[in-house]
Amino acid sequence: DTLDRITGLNNFAQATSLLDLGAGPGLFGMAVAKARPDMRVSLLDRPQVVWHARSVARRRGMEDKLHFLEGDMFQGGLSGQYDIIFASDCLYAARNQLAEFFCTLKDHLTPGGAVVLRHVETTHDATAPRANALLNLGAELIGFGEYMFTTGDIPKALRAAGFSLISSAPQEHVTHLYTIHTAYK
Repeated sequence: DTLDRITGLNNFAQATSLLDLGAGPGLFGMAVAKARPDMRVSLLDRPQVVWHARSVARRRGMEDKLHFLEGDMFQGGLSGQYDIIFASDCLYAARNQLAEFFCTLKDHLTPGGAVVLRHVETTHDATAPRANALLNLGAELIGFGEYMFTTGDIPKALRAAGFSLISSAPQEHVTHLYTIHTAYK
């Protein structure tokens, strides 16, 4: 479903570059690189995580199809211009400056570029879905901090950053519910 959201973007057919922000093992970036071998797909994460992503890509025969970038997306680690920026489960540290961070993302998008943001959310009364509340509690207990956004936080910050054509859709996962947000520069 996530790959379908990315490949269904208005600009996907013409896009030449994608940044997988906070890429982790790089699985989403690899899926896009398989779907569009002609696209320049870059993975950005912290050095130790990029090392792991590179080893995963090597085992899957994808290392030469990806560009690996090391840095902290919140501390000036972003560079270059991209047609699409994708982020999954990595924006929580920007919770208090989300609109400002989205302005930074917008600066790194080409004209007409898109963002795809996949994150766990809960309702304003924090009652649903229960699995998401348990996920958030677990993150708090291990010292990770608050793990999810409240419904509406991301679209509100995208609007404040000047994005347009904002849409949101639920995505079921094995253990919890994600929301995928898309928006255009």
